[in-house]
Amino acid sequence: MITIVGDMIVDEYLHGELVGPSSEVVCGRKIRILQKEYKLGGAAAVAALVVTMGERPLLASVASTDDKGSWLANELHKRRVLTEIQRDPERLTTVKTRVLLNNQIQPDRLDYETLTPITDLQARFISKVHIGDEDGDAVILVDYGKGILSDDLCAQIIKRADAKKKPVIVDPALGVPWTRYMGATLIKANVLEASAELGYIDVSEEMARALAKKHNCKVIITDGNRGMSWAYVSEHGEDSGHIPAQKSTVVDITGCGDTVVAAVATQINRQLPDICHLAAIEAAKCVGRLGVC
Repeated sequence: MITIVGDMIVDEYLHGELVGPSSEVVCGRKIRILQKEYKLGGAAAVAALVVTMGERPLLASVASTDDKGSWLANELHKRRVLTEIQRDPERLTTVKTRVLLNNQIQPDRLDYETLTPITDLQARFISKVHIGDEDGDAVILVDYGKGILSDDLCAQIIKRADAKKKPVIVDPALGVPWTRYMGATLIKANVLEASAELGYIDVSEEMARALAKKHNCKVIITDGNRGMSWAYVSEHGEDSGHIPAQKSTVVDITGCGDTVVAAVATQINRQLPDICHLAAIEAAKCVGRLGVC
């Protein structure tokens, strides 16, 4: 079983048509919404993807008691995801809303979210996080900075996983120091997250090497249509490399990172170049469709 802990998201897509100019805002447009569509995002998407990749996931997270929180719980049940979801009426379920015109995603995005930590829920929440005992079990921490994962919670989960000799894969939040994830087996970041942690930007392979040395863990950095880089440092030496992106028609890049981290977790016992190659194939499938799954 793969245990997933972190921030769930509802990706909302509003399909519309352009009616004409807005009479209220200079250069504004009037858009008529024709259809609304929901997709799983964040930790919820990772869990659903793990199912499609042939593994059993357990998702531990927090959602509101609102309609979107109920939609998440029901959709995950339909997709055969085991869940331990704490419901909190004081929080908003995170929703990212995008508008499409002629099937093209428009630049602006609307976010509904609560960012305060789950301090009052943390003790009850951690008791629901089960780490399996079977070979191949792994833990994924999906951090979008929405208040579910804290320094203390990550430390507790990583310590418990280490005691059972289970690998921990992290999808880090932008701007959060990676000391939060100390002891993780592998950190999968995009270029922005990696450069924020390093304090500078470089070619992805060089950043992966620097971060692997800095944090003493395996590192994968995704770099859009340029592919992904990997690096590790061990007692036997160090190595790094780059995997080019698979050719694909890009429809929506939303959730590409979630797809990669799910693929990494299901293949974690392979060598890093093989993991990245398989993850690149899954990422190419993801960008070719609207939403993650």
